[in-house]
Amino acid sequence: MNHFWFAAACTLAACEIASAQIALSSVEAGHLTSDHKSNGGVSMLDIDGDGNADILVTAGYDVSKKPERQPSRLYWGDGKGHFTLDENNALTNAISYGSGSTWGDFDNDGILDAVISCQLGGGSVLARGLGNRRFEIIEASPVHNDKGNSFSSVWADVDSDGALDLLVCNNAYAGPDVSFFYKGDGTGGFTRMTGEIAERKSSTGGAYFGDLDGDGRPDLFMPNNSGKSALFHNAGAWKFLPGSVNGLDLNPFPVSGCSWVDYNNDGLLDLSMVCAQGGTALLFKNVGGRLEPAELGDAALFSTNSGLLQWGDLDNDGDLDCIVPNWGAASFVYENLGDGTFRRIAIPGLTDHVFYLSSCALADYDNDGRLDVLLGQWPIRPGNGELTKLFHNEGKNPSNWLKLKLHGSTSNRAAIGARVTVRTTIRGNPVTQLREVNAGSGFRSQSDLVQHFGLGDASQVTEIQIRWPSGKTQTLSQQPVNRVIEITEPA
Repeated sequence: MNHFWFAAACTLAACEIASAQIALSSVEAGHLTSDHKSNGGVSMLDIDGDGNADILVTAGYDVSKKPERQPSRLYWGDGKGHFTLDENNALTNAISYGSGSTWGDFDNDGILDAVISCQLGGGSVLARGLGNRRFEIIEASPVHNDKGNSFSSVWADVDSDGALDLLVCNNAYAGPDVSFFYKGDGTGGFTRMTGEIAERKSSTGGAYFGDLDGDGRPDLFMPNNSGKSALFHNAGAWKFLPGSVNGLDLNPFPVSGCSWVDYNNDGLLDLSMVCAQGGTALLFKNVGGRLEPAELGDAALFSTNSGLLQWGDLDNDGDLDCIVPNWGAASFVYENLGDGTFRRIAIPGLTDHVFYLSSCALADYDNDGRLDVLLGQWPIRPGNGELTKLFHNEGKNPSNWLKLKLHGSTSNRAAIGARVTVRTTIRGNPVTQLREVNAGSGFRSQSDLVQHFGLGDASQVTEIQIRWPSGKTQTLSQQPVNRVIEITEPA
């Protein structure tokens, strides 16, 4: 019997918890991992452009009493595993009921900007990056003045005009309501849009843009915790046409989070989903622009209570592994075996503990070429259940890697929506890996904008091909491994 439940992904021979090359170790990182204030969401990426991953832990609020607004916490990384708390910054002094944070360059000045999604009708915090680790809060904007119950936001260049647009996702765990959809002008101005997506009522936490059909326009999947989720094809000129996911109606649980991912290295974006009400995770394969249930074979199903899942090559072997953080239950990592199946991995300090995980971000914070993992917990009463968890990747396999930092010119400067294809030979076989630069990275979370590729035993990158959001394509041949390569879109 074939199951399309992603929990599956592992064959009967490998369905038990196993040891593998993936090795994550919980680490103490000073105030970051000892702070008992409420945690709304986590971001881990290079905010100040110095080549080192930084961290923002958004405010959240204490659900055990009458809510009180609180500041977020911003930590600057030194690239060696140390994080310093910034206690006097306009970004963190913006007191809010904060949830997820999402990063992009909305004014195309080469400096990252942010939006913090806020609950309880507070209006989002829109922050312009000024350089030198300084921010300006923009209150005279509909992004701030439209009051909602926002859990996450996501940037995309919807109309390929070089300016980032913004979708603010509302009411993830409340009754259905509309989300806010804004067209950006490339200077920091936003206009709220109407139409199918902007007027659709749902309980949406972690909507996700990805180019399903490869036409250069970002399509959208919107989870819905109070009903049916929805897929929309971007037809251009701000028109989105309803699409379908074959077999999704067979899932009895509402979908809470999703992620676009090329899990099988066939050059097409597939769609993975999780359920926050006890259902199973799901995986749908892209078949020529259509989404079909992945035929994973007989498998051991696992239930989830998760709002998101994250993908990254945790063992640098050339395929993407999966993390499923659970709320109030054990969490697991799933090793991609490279043949369409997965193996469940027990991680000490994660699998053997019950956490209240609701956000997760991936970045190589110590610049050793391996992806590390940041986990945020919320909501639960302040205490040990609120502590942010940081896991260092200590994989010992001698696999190579590549990181790409992209800069748009005609496209938006942060290159959000760029499609990157890397071709190598691993273990004697040609391997093609696909990534899309995205922001944010699922429910309440933002991973690094720098694109990481595991290369296994490849001693050279055969080809890097970039399709920029503007439609321009760029190819680099015969590139070295174990490097960070910065690439600017040609004029």
